[in-house]
Amino acid sequence: MDEELDNSTAAAWTRFQAQLADHLAEMAEDDLLLLEAESSTEDDEGAAPYVQFSAWGDGQLRCEAVSNHYLADRHRLRRVAQLRLWDLGFSTPTCDPGDLADSGSANFWVDATTGDADRLAVMAVRALRDVYGVTHPAFLTGHPIVDEGKPPSESLVTTGGVIAEYPSDGFDHLQRLVDEALTPWLGHPPNHDDDGDIPIDCGDVVVFARVLADKPVVRLFACVASDVEDLSRAASEVAILNRDTLFFKFLVLGDAIVMHADILAWPFAAAHVRDMVEHMCRSVGQIHDDLAARLSTSTDEVEDDESLHPAMRTLLELEAAEPESVDPRLAAAICEHDRDLVLRLLTWSQQQHSSEMTALLRAALRVIVERQAARYDKSRRHAGGRLSPRGSRRVPDPTLEEVDPEMWS
Repeated sequence: MDEELDNSTAAAWTRFQAQLADHLAEMAEDDLLLLEAESSTEDDEGAAPYVQFSAWGDGQLRCEAVSNHYLADRHRLRRVAQLRLWDLGFSTPTCDPGDLADSGSANFWVDATTGDADRLAVMAVRALRDVYGVTHPAFLTGHPIVDEGKPPSESLVTTGGVIAEYPSDGFDHLQRLVDEALTPWLGHPPNHDDDGDIPIDCGDVVVFARVLADKPVVRLFACVASDVEDLSRAASEVAILNRDTLFFKFLVLGDAIVMHADILAWPFAAAHVRDMVEHMCRSVGQIHDDLAARLSTSTDEVEDDESLHPAMRTLLELEAAEPESVDPRLAAAICEHDRDLVLRLLTWSQQQHSSEMTALLRAALRVIVERQAARYDKSRRHAGGRLSPRGSRRVPDPTLEEVDPEMWS
């Protein structure tokens, strides 16, 4: 199933790339082309991802891929993404947006000719798809060429029957497909609540299935904790869940923790939606029970409220922002090379059943112990300022000198 969907999406990008190359080859002086990703939030300050082209002179083209100068905060490129654009052939930004004296660009850019249309089309597609994360050319706006790149409305058919269908008629079409997909799984046509969502009874928790109004996406969501009093601790729990749980994301909304997943439905695959609903129903009960136990645990017996210790908060935030970005040396520095603190945090981590954080703290503990052992060995060798055999005072080994913990920050 996944292979079929991947092949369909790859074919759509291939068609779009060919159409884009044809369009670029025919651009005349002063022609412009903007390929911009759809944005689900109009209130964002900044731009959605885009690639743009301008023609000038005799067959000259400039292609620009948007940089962090203009991108909205939630679309900002990390260093690895910027290096990927450079690897594709884009030059890095050379000026600030207001510096008109510079002939470069505040975006990533490349100058070429209409004769290079095929190469520019490949660069643009890879930037949009692989760097900016546009999942399908259907989610690009800004020019009629995008309409030509949309997949046809027919179903994808194999010898076993229809496996996927494009909901080309909009919201009502996709809602009908979702209802039909869930009917055999539920044993009856789905009921809809006042918001139009489909409630699915999963024991102690109700999972809701919603068709988004502005894009072909099916959203599954459920409240896995409510009436949470300690929101700081809830944020820590959410950071751990987002790091350790595949397929689903968690967020704090008011005094509740919500679990959700967005399923791309272009094309719509009934079996895929049913599988995700079933997987969520199997998972949500245990997550609900675990959160109830952890969030209701009293911290009175934990000295200095270990679960919310600033060092642990820092580790969780860094790992949530970029998984596996904290190495043992950095973790040790965050804990100020305090062996007792690391041991207390280890106990807390084991209580939360966080295997990755436990492993990181154990490695940090080893860094601290080895550092203390090296300092002890140095002090023994230099005790009393004993002289070397030649009669001069022994010179300390610079590799054993105490290291400022801030240098690892």
